[in-house]
Parts: sequence; structure tokens; C-alpha cells
Amino acid sequence: MFDTESCYTSQFLGKKERFEPHLTHISEFRFKAKHRNYFVRVEHLSVGIAAIKYCDIKDKNASNAYKKIFNDHDGAKVIASCIKIMHNMWKHDVSSSFGFYAVPRDINISATHAKRCAAMDNE
Repeated sequence: MFDTESCYTSQFLGKKERFEPHLTHISEFRFKAKHRNYFVRVEHLSVGIAAIKYCDIKDKNASNAYKKIFNDHDGAKVIASCIKIMHNMWKHDVSSSFGFYAVPRDINISATHAKRCAAMDNE
């Protein structure tokens, strides 16, 4: 399922216990991609869900680290690498559930709505 062609090899950096509401611990990984090195953070929540998010390793301490989007043309391989991390974690705890942290995008709803209406008018 995860051959060397479909994803990058990750390295486990460690696990940190957290004493915050709803957050039990954090697992950290990294992997080297074609154009940059990625830092992967898996936040384990007290409700049994682990949220995975990734960023450029040089931005990991920045306030906007997980809000950047890169156009490196290897997005599928980066996502597959994160899924492989989730799969390996799941093998150690088959009752775990995972979710990706997605960056909310600012979208001009009125412009999008206008485009859709114009497209429907042309049908």
C-alpha cells in the first residue's frame, strides 16, 4: 500500500505529554520531500481522535505555520506520507481515529455566488 514511490520516508521525533483541556499528547515526525522538509504534528485529543497537520519544518514555530500552501507539485506524495504516519500509528492502536487539520481559506462568497449564477444563466 505504501511503497517508496508513493510517499516519503518519515522519522519519528518524539512524543510530548500535554496537560491541556482536551489534548493528551503530541507526536512529532519529519520527512524530506522533493522541495522542502516537512514537520508533522499529531495532536491526540482526549475524545480518542488524533488531528494531523504538517508544515515546512523551518516554519514550525511560526504563528502561521499551518496556514501556508505550497505549489511544489508533489501534494499527493506529501498527503500519502501523512497517511502512512497515521497508518503506522493506527497499527499500534486500532481503536484510534484520525483527521486532517485543514486551513480555512478566505473565499469571497458573493463573487463565487455571482459566477455560479452566471454559469446557470448560460445553460
